[in-house]
Amino acid sequence: FSSTTSQTCKFRATLYDVAGFNSQNGVNGYIIQNNIASDPQFADEANDDFHLDANSPCIDVGTDALSGRDYDGKPFPLLKNTDIGAFEYGIYWNGNISHYWNIEGNWSSGQVPDINTQVTIPKPEYYKHYPKVYDNRQVKSLFLKQNAKMIINTGKNLDVIE
Repeated sequence: FSSTTSQTCKFRATLYDVAGFNSQNGVNGYIIQNNIASDPQFADEANDDFHLDANSPCIDVGTDALSGRDYDGKPFPLLKNTDIGAFEYGIYWNGNISHYWNIEGNWSSGQVPDINTQVTIPKPEYYKHYPKVYDNRQVKSLFLKQNAKMIINTGKNLDVIE
């Protein structure tokens, strides 16, 4: 994306703007959907960091892909739906070190989630240890994927704000 250049793509030897490209959905059996014409809001495009910023319009509006992992190796979708782009937004439990929720190395971001974090506990095949919450915690949102396992100790809370 660049606000100083036209937003076009070449498809089957024809140059299209985003609206024209999207209009090809269904033509000759092509499935073309969920493209955006606005700034995707990358984390740091100037330094070639094409991860999505928290306010990106690309979050949760993509279509399913076949691989199940992004270019960083993250399982997806992490939130409700797949994101548009090479990198899925959000952090997930990887359980690399132990069961303890508050160990940084158990999270894909290397940081323990807080009230501003959207958290995903993926399918069990994506982690070695399932998470256990031993003290009161808050997260912005929590997505438990199919067959995910998580334990919250008796008398403790994991508050989900959204």
